[in-house]
Amino acid sequence: MPKSCLLTLICFGAMLAGSAYGFEIENATLLNKDSKSYSYIIKTACERDITHDAKHELNRVVHDCGIYYGTIASRSQVAICHFGCELTLAKTGQTITVEPGETIVIRKGILKTR
Repeated sequence: MPKSCLLTLICFGAMLAGSAYGFEIENATLLNKDSKSYSYIIKTACERDITHDAKHELNRVVHDCGIYYGTIASRSQVAICHFGCELTLAKTGQTITVEPGETIVIRKGILKTR
């Protein structure tokens, strides 16, 4: 069997295993049901992944944090927060914690988890 076919089969198997065991993380969705657009602010958590090898030497440090600004048009939806975040409507200051895979709905200017 050619190496490329074998590699394809291995990758496909890994993808199926990841889906079957829930390793796949999906984005949260922000859904605007109102007839006007809204500006929002997303704050992602700062996470540190520090690992050490057998000699206790530092291998890597990962920082994933930031503040992002966006606008959602009327009666539309956008993908947000792959690993979870804090979502704030700029106009009202309302803040909600968002988990991966959740759907957050804006209706009458109010954020709600669906």
